Amino acid sequence: MFIESAKLFRKIHEQQQQQSSKTRSQSELATISSSYRKLLSDFLLPPTNEKSFTEVFEKHGTVTLLKQTHYRQLLALWDLCDILYFTDGDKRMTGLKLLQWLNKNDKGIHRFDLQGIMNNSRGPIDHPDFWPCIYKLIFRREFKTLIDFIKIAKNKQFTSKEASQLLDHLLRVIIDVPSIPRTTTATTLKNDQQDTIDKYISDWSKWREKVYKTAESLQKGGDRSILMHQKSLLNALAILHGQQKTILNQADHPTEAIICFILNNHPFATPHEIRTIITNELDISLKHQQDDNERFYAFGMMIKGNIAEALDCFRPDDWWTLVHLVDLFGLSTENLACNYISTIGIQLFDQEDVQQQLYSMEFRTFLILTYVRLLGQQSSLWKYGLDYIKTCGDLGKKALMNYIQCIPTNNSIGVQELLELCIEKDYVKEVVEIYKHEADKGIKDSYSKAIRYLYDIGNYSYLEDICELGIYQFASTGNNANLNHC
Repeated sequence: MFIESAKLFRKIHEQQQQQSSKTRSQSELATISSSYRKLLSDFLLPPTNEKSFTEVFEKHGTVTLLKQTHYRQLLALWDLCDILYFTDGDKRMTGLKLLQWLNKNDKGIHRFDLQGIMNNSRGPIDHPDFWPCIYKLIFRREFKTLIDFIKIAKNKQFTSKEASQLLDHLLRVIIDVPSIPRTTTATTLKNDQQDTIDKYISDWSKWREKVYKTAESLQKGGDRSILMHQKSLLNALAILHGQQKTILNQADHPTEAIICFILNNHPFATPHEIRTIITNELDISLKHQQDDNERFYAFGMMIKGNIAEALDCFRPDDWWTLVHLVDLFGLSTENLACNYISTIGIQLFDQEDVQQQLYSMEFRTFLILTYVRLLGQQSSLWKYGLDYIKTCGDLGKKALMNYIQCIPTNNSIGVQELLELCIEKDYVKEVVEIYKHEADKGIKDSYSKAIRYLYDIGNYSYLEDICELGIYQFASTGNNANLNHC
């Protein structure tokens, strides 16, 4: 994965240098993102012979299952960014795509024991999980399942007449809920798509009025024996109506609340509109749930548009994902840079530097240079760090001097690529440093090559220094292998 992604990264940035625009079209972004995502998926979740959770557990144990969970969260992050920022197509379908993404990555509905609820000795409606299960099915728009669930509960032996009548109110509302249309089919004409949306908005408005009137009638009174359940039913109706206070109170995490609020109030909002809606309409504090649901806190921040804060939650876990996501953000035509951490104080490479020198850098540069340091620690991947480091401007040049010290002794091809890069960019100091580094390792003709290079470009100050070093080494060792053919 690391080699293939470095090659893809190099290709992308070589193309950028050839183009006048610094951004890519949405279709190009989608293609690039898909390529990176496949590399990530193939690396993190290779195919296995195990067909079930039990088989994976028995063969690989708890550690593997935990890793799989973590890997799926990284893929979920990438898929979320795809929906919000990279995917081409009709942006009005973002709300539905977010719901599909949520249902795929959060199986919260599976925590409910449906059989246990239905077989409760006092009746399903008196089971403590009955209404939370109702809320969850509404949040996930599993209306067919909800209809079946209510019908079975109504007909259970211990369901009272009053409870059955109460459930009828919810059933009548759910049966009539209009389905959000999909408008992404290539054969659908633009005018037809708009007609479909207009019809849905009309039907949806009438249905919302029905929800409101049902709730209004229930608030006027009711049987005292089911008063508690009546309040729970009002909560269910409030969620359906898109009332933010109830949604925030009943959602398991901010991401679930945001997606429900959007679909029940602005079902055709684009990603940009969603960010504005969350800021202006949804009074949500994502901070208070960070400890309990850190990943879904991060996902909520991503939907809200706080990109850097969302990515920071993943920073200790996977530098590859962060580096390539942030690089894609930089290629986007949307103005996303304002959402990055503008500067960050960081020490480059040498953690034992007594001066503890700090550099201010862009978030992207910080991520890339950290990732490059990790690549530099493996001789087989060392040379691929060059593809990344040369996109970091002046700070990349500063880091390059430290990176040279990581040159593996057995990577002559990587050294040659580094030399070519430095010569191409007129990094004279770095070229000399590479030759010195090679000479210290006993590589033949290192000083001779440095002298010829400096002579050819007319840099006589460095030429004098390198000659002195070569003569000093010869005097110290008696070995003139690095000064042949001068």
